[in-house]
Amino acid sequence: MRQQHTSEAQRTVVGGVSSAAPRSASFGKRTVSLGTRLRRLNLVRTARTTVSVPPATIPSTSSVTVIVPARNEERCIEECVRSLLSQSYANYEVVVVDDGSEDATPAILKRLEAESVRLRVIQAPPLPRGWLGQTWAWETGTGQATSEWLLLTDADTQHHPGALAAAIAFAEARHLDMLSLMARQTLVSFWERAVMPACLAFVGHAGGSPAETNDPHSPVAKANGQFLLIRRAVHQSLGGCVPIRSIGDNDRAVARLVKGSGYRIMLADGRDWVQTRMYRSLREIWGGFSRIVSFIDGKVSSARGFGLAALTLGLAVWPFGLAGLALAWRDTGTAYAWWWVAALLGVLGILGQVATGVGLARWVRIPPAYGLLRPMGLLVLVLIILNSAFQSLLGHGVAWKGRRVV
Repeated sequence: MRQQHTSEAQRTVVGGVSSAAPRSASFGKRTVSLGTRLRRLNLVRTARTTVSVPPATIPSTSSVTVIVPARNEERCIEECVRSLLSQSYANYEVVVVDDGSEDATPAILKRLEAESVRLRVIQAPPLPRGWLGQTWAWETGTGQATSEWLLLTDADTQHHPGALAAAIAFAEARHLDMLSLMARQTLVSFWERAVMPACLAFVGHAGGSPAETNDPHSPVAKANGQFLLIRRAVHQSLGGCVPIRSIGDNDRAVARLVKGSGYRIMLADGRDWVQTRMYRSLREIWGGFSRIVSFIDGKVSSARGFGLAALTLGLAVWPFGLAGLALAWRDTGTAYAWWWVAALLGVLGILGQVATGVGLARWVRIPPAYGLLRPMGLLVLVLIILNSAFQSLLGHGVAWKGRRVV
């Protein structure tokens, strides 16, 4: 199975990059160029150049199992499941894994299961030692599947009726073994719109860009667990979820495992096909991103966390610091050239932040005026990173949905 798809991938081009599959023996030896690393900083350009998934033109007959882990999701599970049951695709089923929910989630799922033959609700067995909840739910769901493709998605997502057909057609046309889509973020409240763009940009670009992920010659591999489509044969050949059972950043871990084994993966723009509202208040943003940040490239050490916070804080305040320094120098009679240069650099830095903020606001489809709040969003992100680092330093870990996850 693996050799067949690798051979096919060698004859295709994905996103303008030759898709010759890398040899796993030399995969880890490749390095990322300085120019590529610098281009990662241009968040708006990266967003605009990400490959989009078009509507399906030729119907696929491949079988698909959609797997949805659910734990205490009464607020959003019905909308998610109904959107999945409304897909225009013909050959698919939906499996929801109830991971010990303590709210109304089981009752909602029972009612929905009675309405549709496509839906199966299964109970996750007790969480084994050494496993994280979502990864265990994935393993439970994939173990029930017999289809050609697996779609892993979150309970807080909503899917356009043509999403599954478009994704399968896109993946099969490019001979991909795994396709992940970036979802549209639904931001409604003030705090969502002011803070989430900075947090999403930070997490989305940590460790590499979509272009690097889509380049088979780059070691960078990323995915979005809100929409992760993978061939079941590939998933099985790599040991299912066992190799990533204790890794919090499980979507990225899957991407690294698949790509590092020589398979073809792609991360694409799926905002027209899937959307999510992750958090609805500052408190939820704080808790959610404290958990997410702690999982970036594995568990964040306190030293690394403090370093990330310092870097983010510097990015947020340096233009204002330069502008303030220019005013101070002017009042003390410092040579005209020095305070003028500092003032110019400060103003350019502030304008650059605003331009980036406006670009990100447009990317997440909120009013561009919220781009003016980017410095505030970065400051909140600094506090979130510091919180995650302090929790690591004190050994407290991060709680999520009633469980201590790290």
